[in-house]
Amino acid sequence: MQGDRPPETRIANHDATGVTIRGLSLADDLIGKASYSDLLTLSTLGRLPNDNQRTVLDGCLVALMEAGLNPSTLVTRMTVQAAPDQAQAAMAAGLLTVGDVYVGTVQGCADLLTQIGSSDDPGNVAAMAIADLHDHGARVPGLGHGKHRDDDPRAVALLRLASDNGCAGRHRAALETLRRTAEEQLRRSLVMNVTGAVAAALLDLGFPASATRPIALAARAGGLVGHVVEEHERPTAKTLWDAARSTVLYREHDQGFTP
Repeated sequence: MQGDRPPETRIANHDATGVTIRGLSLADDLIGKASYSDLLTLSTLGRLPNDNQRTVLDGCLVALMEAGLNPSTLVTRMTVQAAPDQAQAAMAAGLLTVGDVYVGTVQGCADLLTQIGSSDDPGNVAAMAIADLHDHGARVPGLGHGKHRDDDPRAVALLRLASDNGCAGRHRAALETLRRTAEEQLRRSLVMNVTGAVAAALLDLGFPASATRPIALAARAGGLVGHVVEEHERPTAKTLWDAARSTVLYREHDQGFTP
């Protein structure tokens, strides 16, 4: 409690008459009239998006929803195989892989873009941030991709979508500054990847950096549903397990080895 003030929430309430979200009736004002992106914006920012903002947020969610077999989907499938009646465990296991390496890099990039976009000297802020990351052996979040060497097609499509809908602002410009500065300092070409594009788009929509990873989780959760269902219908986890057992070698400890 702050002084004599009780804790409060301004998001939602549930009583005998129904559910109210930011002053709107879930039953009367939202069901059948609002989309998932509408509710996500309303709950987080306290307002409904306009048509252009909704289109861009939909694009962000779609861009991050599915990427084939990767750590999050593999872990989800393995959990379905081990605990077939515990879908919540499979979903949670997959979402726990969204961190500083895969997908969750959107928040690290958003933090950088927030600093760069609010500075009177964005190039210098970007240069200092990149130097610090380099000194710590860390990659620049939002830039580079292991497979897409020229362009990440998802990023290209999303950045174009934001521009076409009038939703590209200072954080899109900050991403350009980050890329240009990183290429100059690291002396190599770097693509803007999908998490960088999503970070810029979400910030320009008005979401705080702290919301970017949760939104990425909301997107990836939708994709995991299909993997849960398919693993029940056409199992792959046992094959993956067998492949790991036959591929990863076991080596005896060397004599005198001390763990």
